[in-house]
Amino acid sequence: MKKLSYIAFAVMGATALLLTGCGKSAVVQIGDKISANVVSHFSDGTNFESGNLDFTVGSGEVIKGLEDAVIGMKVGATKTFSVTSGQWYGALYNPMKLQRISQLIFDKIHVDGVKGAQVSLGDLQGIIQWTETDSSGFQFVLLETNPRQTWDNLAYEVNVLSINK
Repeated sequence: MKKLSYIAFAVMGATALLLTGCGKSAVVQIGDKISANVVSHFSDGTNFESGNLDFTVGSGEVIKGLEDAVIGMKVGATKTFSVTSGQWYGALYNPMKLQRISQLIFDKIHVDGVKGAQVSLGDLQGIIQWTETDSSGFQFVLLETNPRQTWDNLAYEVNVLSINK
């Protein structure tokens, strides 16, 4: 198994890459074991995960959107892309977990029903998606109790560190 990796170093403010192993032309393909630095965040900028990942492309060890994005990348390359919730955990979304709760409950416990706020009401925890007022003037808060990865998109930045053929 050949390994392509790089060493980054700085000389007088310039960054250079030293490529070793397979050569500059090696690209990530299905079946390659790669190491990559990954940073991801939700649509509002909240961090989801960051760090180094080692995985075999095409094996299902990571979400399909990430696997698809690294195919064709070279060592040292960086790519920014988005993954919709449907491309990762969207199939697990349960619309019955979107709770319609009276604004009066939030007023009583002194919690502001602001979109994006995380709230806990006893065993019920979630993120406020929006508020609405019905035709009689009664106010409701729609509380999303599904895991966030089932309904929010992710923005990724991935940098391939090494490729094992």
